Amino acid sequence: MLEHITSCENIAKGRNKLKIFALVSLILGFIISCSNDFEDTWALLSSFLVIYIILFIIYWFSRTNYVIVGSPSTKMYINVLGMEREKIINFMNAIESAKHTRILRLQGGV
Repeated sequence: MLEHITSCENIAKGRNKLKIFALVSLILGFIISCSNDFEDTWALLSSFLVIYIILFIIYWFSRTNYVIVGSPSTKMYINVLGMEREKIINFMNAIESAKHTRILRLQGGV
């Protein structure tokens, strides 16, 4: 029932390990290419940069966006990936408005 909703929030989840691996590959690329042991440092740096870009693109497209509607006993995850930010906010406001209307009716206020 609507009166049991305790929270309504919007979160984006991603695979943070991919961001970490991408950053590590970029840092390693700079560290290794700055050492004087390699003749073609730009080729080495560019290969690490390509790895960084690939990992970041994979991270970007593997993200998911949810509206979480919570109650004392459970949480409902609604996948809203691809929805415009304004529509997500309107959806959450509609839930909150319906909840407040329901509570007022139960209390005899409307």
